Amino acid sequence: MPYSDIKRNRIPHARERLRQLSAEMRDASHEDWAQQLTDIVDGLMTRRPPTKPIARARSRGVTSDTVRRVLADHAAEPTLHNRVLGQRYGIDGGRVSEIISGLRTVDNPSIGGS
Repeated sequence: MPYSDIKRNRIPHARERLRQLSAEMRDASHEDWAQQLTDIVDGLMTRRPPTKPIARARSRGVTSDTVRRVLADHAAEPTLHNRVLGQRYGIDGGRVSEIISGLRTVDNPSIGGS
């Protein structure tokens, strides 16, 4: 069978043809060869969908108590950098900025009412 006329989707065609050959080998009592063909088709000729790595959480979550303490420290030392305040409580300086600007409150420490 000439394969030069197959222009697109060659891998799926090859997979199907190898599966057919594997079935024919099983019928002819060549179980070991048939299994090897099946392993090649299933193991080497399939593409796994790409997965995006999940970043681990680097800081603790913001709690109502953390919001209270950050606001109290900010009131006591308004010139202190957000990064330094965040380091005190194990949160990112950006979270401190959100607390100070009112995006995270004592009643709702998560952003945007969620």
